[in-house]
Amino acid sequence: MPCFSSFLAETRSSSSITAQLKDFAEGSFQLCRIDVTKNCNFVGVINGGTALQYTFSGTVTNNGAGTVYDVEVVDTPGNATGTQTPANPIPVVPSTLGPGASGTWSATFVTTALSFTDEALARAASAPGGAKTVTDTTTAPCQGTVSSAISITKECVPGTTLVDIGNNVVVEAGVSGQVTNNGQSRLTGITLAHNPAATVTLASSTLNPGESTSWSATYQPAAITSGDGTIPGRYFFDDTIRVTAATPAVGPSPSPVGGCPDANDLACAGASCPICPPGSCPPTP
Repeated sequence: MPCFSSFLAETRSSSSITAQLKDFAEGSFQLCRIDVTKNCNFVGVINGGTALQYTFSGTVTNNGAGTVYDVEVVDTPGNATGTQTPANPIPVVPSTLGPGASGTWSATFVTTALSFTDEALARAASAPGGAKTVTDTTTAPCQGTVSSAISITKECVPGTTLVDIGNNVVVEAGVSGQVTNNGQSRLTGITLAHNPAATVTLASSTLNPGESTSWSATYQPAAITSGDGTIPGRYFFDDTIRVTAATPAVGPSPSPVGGCPDANDLACAGASCPICPPGSCPPTP
């Protein structure tokens, strides 16, 4: 039996069909009623660290006295933009609910938003194929979490030596290493700087989660710091490579780390390189 929630009655002066119509009376019953519930669950970071996935789910319950038909849910993810599967309207299974019966609904939402409030509107008809005038709404908070982190390594390149530049003998140093994305978000715009100043070559400025890329540099150190105390003529120089910028596709930026030349450095690594690496200058230890 279909449900109804309003009525309109008329009164007559007598029971005769020719009697005068006197007035109308109207009222309402709580015979058509549905209630919707909603959950928003964060699934994780997807698409190479460029998007976040959530699942929406819940139930629609017929708490009225009559059957409701063609039950469905329209979901609105607040101010977040993205792709919902299935698209609105989301089907409720089963779509016909007798008094006291419940149906379930669910959808997947892919976005870049970390936090938003999601609304679900359930609607149903009091007769098959009728207007969906029986409604209920509810909201649920959605919250994602993303970590961003980057690291860098550095090593001396064999062959660091003395060279003649403009009739001056100077140390020419070669250094190299790896930059690694240790977080969950894709990082772009990765920028390196070297202390002392050098021209740094970075193989790729974009890294997916877990990926690494190489870097290298050649420069003339500003000062030689010390000898090794055992072999005449062997001296060392110290320097530092720094990650100065990296932009995440989703979530917060990597946090600066302590112990680097600049308080805003996202990562850094140092090395003490000999002018003559072991095995390249006699006598060899």
